[in-house]
This record gives sequence, C-alpha cells and structure tokens, in this order.
Amino acid sequence: MHRKYYNVSVIGNVQDIGFRKFVESTANSYQVTGYVFHDPNGSVKMLCAGQVESLNMFFDAVQTRPPQGTSIEQFIKTEIPIPEDIDLNVPDQFYNV
Repeated sequence: MHRKYYNVSVIGNVQDIGFRKFVESTANSYQVTGYVFHDPNGSVKMLCAGQVESLNMFFDAVQTRPPQGTSIEQFIKTEIPIPEDIDLNVPDQFYNV
C-alpha cells in the first residue's frame, strides 16, 4: 500500500504539558512514523507518514484524547504529495525531537 505524508501544526496550549510525548507514544501505537517538535511560535509541529487508515486513527486520537491540560485550538494537516517511487527517508518509528 502507498504511504501518505502529512505536515501537521497543532495550535493551542500544547507545550510543556507532555503533549509531544503523548503524540510520540500514540503515533508508535498506530504504526505512524515521523517527528514531533516544538515550534518557537508556541505550536507543535509534526511530519507524519503511514497508511491512510493508521494516519486517520492517529489524527483522531491526538485530537480527541490529548493529555490533561491540553487545549487544541487548531489542528492543521496538509498532505505532502510524494510520488510512490520517492522515499522521504522518514524514520521507522515516531520521534520526539
């Protein structure tokens, strides 16, 4: 099956409350790979890769079951169109950077 790639920005109260660790753990449980990191503007950014069904379950879990104290104001995901024969060299698991 073809992997999909997404850039994600999560805006709200998402820093210094365990949100990145939650994202990393949740992604690994859904076989979603990539990176999560703080942006200096106060948001959390992700580069995600995986099968469509796994990505959809992961995105749903992140938005509906975040850690206590999290307040997600915007969840912006943008698909990165990558031809099937190109590998972005996304890691084999999800990393909190």
